[in-house]
Amino acid sequence: MLDEIERKEIINEYFKRVNAGDVEGVFSMLAPDAVVEDPIGYEPRKGERALREYLRFNLVDCQIQDTVEKMVAGQDGRSVAVALTCDSVNYMDPNKSHVKINCIVTFLVNEQGLIDELRSFWSFKDLETG
Repeated sequence: MLDEIERKEIINEYFKRVNAGDVEGVFSMLAPDAVVEDPIGYEPRKGERALREYLRFNLVDCQIQDTVEKMVAGQDGRSVAVALTCDSVNYMDPNKSHVKINCIVTFLVNEQGLIDELRSFWSFKDLETG
């Protein structure tokens, strides 16, 4: 099992790569059987094709920039929860305005330091336009 510091370093690196728009770098941090549920309640994405499409959409099309507010590691040796604000291009707006999303993201990290699961808690009522 990875300790709390190691898991937090992995998740910090994940967000550095997200904010750099590094689709391949982020993809390389995911376990081969990783599952992404963003937001919770939508169909989970799994498999290389679905995960690459998810990453391209979020990192390239929406140009997300995540600001981590708080990161907490669980005592199970796998979990990390992150409170963050996500700034994103509003893909539904032809003028490409931005939205901010306040959310909580949970991760499960395996012994190899790869992300097995990412689940994001937010709803459309959590969007701030401006």
